[in-house]
Amino acid sequence: MESERKREGIRLVVAEDRPFIRPLLTAGDQPEEGYVVITTARTGEGALEIARELAPDCLVIDASLPDTARVLRVAERQPICALVVVCSPSASSAAGKQGSLVELARQGAIVYSSPAPASQDLIYAIEAACGCFKRERALHERIQQLEERMETLRLTDRAKSLLMQQGLTEEEAFSLLQKTAMNTRRPLRAVAEAIILTPPQP
Repeated sequence: MESERKREGIRLVVAEDRPFIRPLLTAGDQPEEGYVVITTARTGEGALEIARELAPDCLVIDASLPDTARVLRVAERQPICALVVVCSPSASSAAGKQGSLVELARQGAIVYSSPAPASQDLIYAIEAACGCFKRERALHERIQQLEERMETLRLTDRAKSLLMQQGLTEEEAFSLLQKTAMNTRRPLRAVAEAIILTPPQP
């Protein structure tokens, strides 16, 4: 699956209600090399629904859409893919109604604004957004792994304490936990939780 996505290129969903962004990503009728616009939507909400279904690499959204800020707030709470907000020269007043460009950036998007939007500049913005998203996701996964490890250690210590109250040494208690996990083919955390929920009787 991953190799197929790499061969296909960076998969994009574009949200715009006028032909502004997509022409920047194509040369004539051909997509920019390495980039595939898999579909477009006329609203930010519509693009968000598509992104949930198709899991693209990046959502590119026109800042002038009335629901852009709301979409970014949703995406900030539930990240799906990288985000690039494109501000056209005529979009400044619309963006102002939604909040400053700085505020849009604070909501997790890469903001691309230029008096004369250019294809290569937009591609750089997409690449930056995809890179940031991958790093953030990797960091989030690492944090989750560390939290899981800390919780396992906490539960293991509590289970050892209960076993030591039955006369086992700390080494014997930990050895028992490990052997039980190995014999029952369960994670150490699950074994510790079972002992905590149903502590051994004296």
